[in-house]
Amino acid sequence: MSRQLVDTKFPEYEGPVSVTATATFQDVLEKYGGFNGGTLMAAGQKVSGFTSLGHMPLTEDGYTWFWGGNFQTASGGKIAVLIPWSQDWNRRDGSQADRAVAVYTNGTVSINEVEEVLQQFGNAFQALKEQMLEEYRRNPPPPDIGI
Repeated sequence: MSRQLVDTKFPEYEGPVSVTATATFQDVLEKYGGFNGGTLMAAGQKVSGFTSLGHMPLTEDGYTWFWGGNFQTASGGKIAVLIPWSQDWNRRDGSQADRAVAVYTNGTVSINEVEEVLQQFGNAFQALKEQMLEEYRRNPPPPDIGI
């Protein structure tokens, strides 16, 4: 996935915010890949402050993101984590699709709170994917018999 942070606005939020944990979160997504909204929802629900998962959020530059996780901090601030489409992950051409995960905030949100959400989200996603892989190893699908 690109590490290019595109400077575009997300309605009602400030940012994008550049934090160290974004790269770590992206590393986890890239390592385990193969996810959909259900997987992201299940991982997001394990993060304290998770409020919703939105499909296809739109930033002001016209890019439609794959999913956006929404989180609330203890002080009432909001954090949005926008994830680009997987087919765009290998883009390194400077086009609109060449972008990294983007994090936006609304209200009073500390860098530590953003880092914590990304760390929890990444850890939950990794644990979920490892659980799914283990289940697959224990119960592989039947072979395709060509019918």
